[in-house]
Amino acid sequence: MYFRLSRLRNIFLFLVLLYGLYFVLFIATATTPIPPSSWKCLGTTDRNRICHITNLCVDRWHGPFVIVDNDATGVPPAVNLINANEDEDLWLQIKAFPQGSQPWLRASQHIKDTLYVYGLFSPFHFSHFLYNGLMPLFSTMMDDRQQHPPPHTASDWTLRAQTFWTKHTVLDMEIFPPGHDLVMDSWDVTSKRQTKLPMLPMCFDRAVVGTGNRCSLWYCERNIPHDHYSAFKSEVLNTTLSPQTNPCLGSVTEHATYGNASTDQPKTRVFAILNRAKSRHITNIPELITALRQAYPHDVIREIRFDDGCDMRSSAELVKDVDVLIASFGNGQGAGVFMKPNSIIISIDARYYTESWFYWPMTSIGIRLYTFECTRASCQEFEPALVKELAPDLSAEQVAAVMRDENPADVKWEVVEMYRKQVSRKVDVERFLPFLSDKLASQAYKCSDLCKPPFDRNGFPFDATV
Repeated sequence: MYFRLSRLRNIFLFLVLLYGLYFVLFIATATTPIPPSSWKCLGTTDRNRICHITNLCVDRWHGPFVIVDNDATGVPPAVNLINANEDEDLWLQIKAFPQGSQPWLRASQHIKDTLYVYGLFSPFHFSHFLYNGLMPLFSTMMDDRQQHPPPHTASDWTLRAQTFWTKHTVLDMEIFPPGHDLVMDSWDVTSKRQTKLPMLPMCFDRAVVGTGNRCSLWYCERNIPHDHYSAFKSEVLNTTLSPQTNPCLGSVTEHATYGNASTDQPKTRVFAILNRAKSRHITNIPELITALRQAYPHDVIREIRFDDGCDMRSSAELVKDVDVLIASFGNGQGAGVFMKPNSIIISIDARYYTESWFYWPMTSIGIRLYTFECTRASCQEFEPALVKELAPDLSAEQVAAVMRDENPADVKWEVVEMYRKQVSRKVDVERFLPFLSDKLASQAYKCSDLCKPPFDRNGFPFDATV
């Protein structure tokens, strides 16, 4: 047994030595010179800078780098790759090597495509992945394609060079070619879409570094136009859907309508109710469904869930024909990008809590978002266990105050806000029906106070009243 293991070890060492010898000979005999890089950077501030580089190279040991003339000095300026608050900016400083200074540079692979270098912000959170990462990247690519149309960019590559708060999440990059999303960390190779940077250099004809700090949120310096969201929706819906193997599509419960065969009946609408299994759970869905069926007997009432393994394509499938989406504040509302133009989202918020985050992208997309907040004790739910989870040291009196009072004393406001954001809630059906009727009465967006700042920044692609 000992001799067998020793023999296997010797064979392994011989193969390693042989590979090393081949590697050295390959580099020594490679004669293809790498031409010098050039670059031009555009932007009104350092944060929204985008650099266009010819002949940008990447490898596992150095990340992105440029080739400069032997007597040249200087490198491209640092580029911020994050589309979020200024405090979360992450900068990429590209390295430079003089032409011919390193033997291994002669062994580079020349790629006649474009490389887009980008960053992600908290990608484990679907809406941050979509609205702070994927959409800015897609929008940047659309802008670039207008200047450099296919086929030159038909096989685009991407390089994720920075991630703010990573959990090495499996990311939905189905709209990009397989294997063309380069990553710098082995832990980020989470699907067939990602590839670790190669050992030997790859040098690209063109590269676009950065997305220009663009998004539809208030903290971004560049915006994303409505037509880019529309193009992204079409791109996602054109990817392959496999109903037989997708548990998300099987989570739908459709409540039969009372029929709409008569020509004098109103046009059938689709109401979708999205509930969450854990936090922010809506506890009186059956009551809401009964009320909707009575008020809108010729329309479709549909229950959907995103807890059952939904990817981006199946999420888009569940909402693409929806006229009104009713959902707790949170990630599910991010699927609004895949809804029909000028459709409605109603955010079901707990008592004393509401926020404007989703108003910002939805105004750019063209979705009428409205907040429906619980305003009385009858629609409150109380979760003392959640309060204790957030703040274990609170007394019983303080726990009761967090759940009951608008301004509880002697409790950190962060605890109060997180409780109100995460707690279960009821829909106040008595108030909800006239609220819904008012929103359905017009195709114009009746913009509220929460909507006005996003509206002023992003506009709205359809009729609106402010």
